[in-house]
Amino acid sequence: MTLSPAPAVVAGYDGSPTAKAALLFAAGQAALRGRALRIVYARETSVALPQPSAVGLTREALWLVQRSSPGLRLGIGCAQAPPLAS
Repeated sequence: MTLSPAPAVVAGYDGSPTAKAALLFAAGQAALRGRALRIVYARETSVALPQPSAVGLTREALWLVQRSSPGLRLGIGCAQAPPLAS
């Protein structure tokens, strides 16, 4: 039996102050556990966000993590989906 690698710690990021704090916390937890950090940006399909904005947010998130946790394995992702019904 082959064991799969440990799952990454996942953090959503939208550039808000709360997201920045959560991103840095997640980076610390990933480093503590020896796991990669996957940064995900998600948006509603009905919200028009120019591509440069999504790229800028991704760059900002990567910069924050690399500054606080150098050497941490990183991945990025973007998801687009309709909002969940409440």
